[in-house]
Amino acid sequence: MKYVLQLAGAVLILYLLILLLRGDRKKKPSSAARDAPLEEIKRDPVCGTYLPESQAITLKRGDRILYFCSRECLDRYTREE
Repeated sequence: MKYVLQLAGAVLILYLLILLLRGDRKKKPSSAARDAPLEEIKRDPVCGTYLPESQAITLKRGDRILYFCSRECLDRYTREE
């Protein structure tokens, strides 16, 4: 019985060491990624694609700004308008 308890203790310690080592290898976000402002997501009115505002092609209509995923969607919108 004494050896069974020693073996169980050794297995438990080994398991805890493995968990500890695994936790240290998890990728943590860089400070630049943590501090970067969140970017607003826009929806293309033609095809419905969602994309970050900085990647969109814009078209100003009066007081509205429309966001497009590609030149093709922008052209299609202006043709059908």
